[in-house]
Amino acid sequence: MAPIAYFSRTLSAAERNYAQIDREALALVAGVKKFHDYVYGRPIELVTDHKPLLGLFAPDRQTPQILSACMLRWAVFLSAYTYELVHRAGKALGHADALSRLPFPEPAEDPSPAYGVMLLEDLPQPPVSVVDVAAFSAKDRTLVRVLDWVWRGWPEGKVPEEFRPYKSRRDELSAHKGRLLWGSRVVVPPKLQQRVLEALHEGHPGIVRMKALARSYMWWPKMDEAIEEWVRKCQPCQESRPAMPQAPVQPWEVTKEPWSRLHIDFAGPFQGQTFLIVVDSHSKWLEVIPVTRMTSGVVIRNLRALFVTHGLPNTLVSDNGAQFTSTEFKDFMDINGIRHVTSAPFHPSTNGQAERMVRTTKDALRRIVYGDWHQ
Repeated sequence: MAPIAYFSRTLSAAERNYAQIDREALALVAGVKKFHDYVYGRPIELVTDHKPLLGLFAPDRQTPQILSACMLRWAVFLSAYTYELVHRAGKALGHADALSRLPFPEPAEDPSPAYGVMLLEDLPQPPVSVVDVAAFSAKDRTLVRVLDWVWRGWPEGKVPEEFRPYKSRRDELSAHKGRLLWGSRVVVPPKLQQRVLEALHEGHPGIVRMKALARSYMWWPKMDEAIEEWVRKCQPCQESRPAMPQAPVQPWEVTKEPWSRLHIDFAGPFQGQTFLIVVDSHSKWLEVIPVTRMTSGVVIRNLRALFVTHGLPNTLVSDNGAQFTSTEFKDFMDINGIRHVTSAPFHPSTNGQAERMVRTTKDALRRIVYGDWHQ
């Protein structure tokens, strides 16, 4: 098959701003669409002078996990054809280059207009706006250079240290309205990183959850290290860190059905508020119920409401608190045919994974309340 070029279509306004690798990939797709009637089922040879495409579209290679939305869409389109992707130097593709330089009429309307970056424009109170990202990217010396390379092509050989994280991802980077993207993640300029970290840390979610949330939407070099350092400097997070276990954890028998064994405990008081915590050991379903008193009657009333909704459990686990060892509570368990198991108080490790969820809830409440006190 002849080398691919932009034969009879003109670039839209949005396509003119594509990165170089995007334009080269779009040329392959456009050529295949042009000759669809001649090449569909039949083996074809696609020739390109852009070598990075061999790592993205070669049919004998797995599609990279991190890829821009348009590149992924084109990879899926090409997968319907039987083809071999071949690289040939640009000087050997003079006829295709000449065709790509032919004058065209006014560009057609964009058939697939680009939407907001990760829908940032639609958030009610975003930590940063797309306008901010573009403005600060244009002022950052490193990002300005990277954006230029994304549009015009990357230099050969080594680059300074500050550019290496970007060059190692060069086939996965794209540009949109002055903003740099890694796959579908926004590259946050240095001047906005602290503002983003503050928003991610709202509610004191901890290192693991902060990283997971950040990786869903954004990236910058050494982002994980920045998150770890941020949490290490947070006093509420450090004061609420769980202590090292004093004894080996004694695991409970694995439950085979939801709501068959429940673990209950109290958390608080926090600012005069106490919480009854109920955890299903099978599904890890968590119920956090505000209560005014820690009495057997209050526990029974709230458990009865849960049992009406979810059904009766086979076993209920608690500590030896007075609320759970009273005659009133024992009668409630016996009447409903529930086996009541008690564990030693102040030793959550004896209760296994479900009790660790109780401790996690307590810590989360403590961090939130402590953080509110210090704001």
